[in-house]
Amino acid sequence: MLTYVGPVDEANGITKQFVVDDVLGKHYSYPGEGLSPVQANFSGPSQVYAVPLTDALMDSLWGTNNLNTPAKYNDPIGIIEQMQVPDGILNITTEHHTVYPGTIRRTVIEKDGQLFIHTSGVGVNRMHNLGSPTPITAASTPGVNIMRGGAYEAAARANDLYGPKAFAALDQQAVKYINSKRR
Repeated sequence: MLTYVGPVDEANGITKQFVVDDVLGKHYSYPGEGLSPVQANFSGPSQVYAVPLTDALMDSLWGTNNLNTPAKYNDPIGIIEQMQVPDGILNITTEHHTVYPGTIRRTVIEKDGQLFIHTSGVGVNRMHNLGSPTPITAASTPGVNIMRGGAYEAAARANDLYGPKAFAALDQQAVKYINSKRR
């Protein structure tokens, strides 16, 4: 997923390094409760939050917009650990995360004076490393079919469907923060 966050604006301190260090490092590297700003934690575990699955399903079925509502991110779904990587942060699920094992890498790209947050994920996509892997993408899995294949596969499919939407909502908060720095 690639999110445009605006042009470089050196007069207001908005540079690639600002987005790496301040926006990702101090505010929006993972979904905290209510999508509130949380500082990256490179020395221990951090709790990640999501929209409860029932509310996320409502989005798929009836377009209720829960996944774009920060206050809906109140379901603690697991623990991650983090590492700094070139130009960003790596989120690593622990065995205490609903869709362990997996990683989310969030990096900043500058191209022709424009800034972007790039979010990519990889993992086995099994619930608590149980059940069978599910190589199903969000584009090929309509919400109405999410419960096929048992609870473990359903959790993995929900991760494919709603994970990118959660990080898109987190990026909306990051863009608001960046824009508040512009004069």
